[in-house]
Amino acid sequence: MFTEIPPHAEHFMSAPRFAVVGRVLEDDSRFDYKVLEWYTDRKLPVTGVRAPRDGYDNKKGVLGQKVVDDVVSLPDLANTSISVILHPALGIKMMHTLFPEPRRPEAEPHALWFQPGAESDEIWEFVKARGITDKVVLGDHACILVSGDDARKAPKAAL
Repeated sequence: MFTEIPPHAEHFMSAPRFAVVGRVLEDDSRFDYKVLEWYTDRKLPVTGVRAPRDGYDNKKGVLGQKVVDDVVSLPDLANTSISVILHPALGIKMMHTLFPEPRRPEAEPHALWFQPGAESDEIWEFVKARGITDKVVLGDHACILVSGDDARKAPKAAL
């Protein structure tokens, strides 16, 4: 039995690759770690994204997964869905990087899922203004840890 699946979550989960953008990623009490672990536990191809600061060594990786310095360094960005676990002030900066004007859809990620606490009205307004509402899971406390498995198993008719 399916729980209510957030709008566009099925599209998000249809990507062949995934990424988790967070600040720490190594602290197992933080949600960025838990989301990275969620992908790893399901044997989904995932890359961590963490700005090179605070003395973390991105070359070490986390949970056996590669970690890159920024979203534009992700391999195959157009086929990657990104889980965002960032303060909204950092999230909006990331959105401007991923969706500049003029838009280049071939250089944009497959989809994004803003985890609870990462969303904001400013990000939602940006999403609407860029015309990418069909590529973004945002709001209503939608969390991949709660709805991700159901989105992966959604009946093909729902896709």
